[in-house]
Amino acid sequence: MLHLGHLLVILRAGPWRENVERLRRAIRTAIERATEEAVPDDALAYRAVTLAYVDRAISHDIAARQLAVSRSTFYRLLWWGVQLLARTLSTP
Repeated sequence: MLHLGHLLVILRAGPWRENVERLRRAIRTAIERATEEAVPDDALAYRAVTLAYVDRAISHDIAARQLAVSRSTFYRLLWWGVQLLARTLSTP
């Protein structure tokens, strides 16, 4: 599993844009692995984080519609997904 220390190594190597893409890929991989073992509600929270912060190709309103949740539920999912991701990344 990816650890927070690995992310710091990624950020220190290479040009800025490449670092951002490497970091995004590393976070996406961590989310994918965590989602495999997650209960459905946690998997939905990880999906919200991916749509809002990793992919960033659509607005939060559209992401909420894609997940078939209200906007307020989407923001609660984002909050929970970030908490889960932080826990995942801080576990060695």
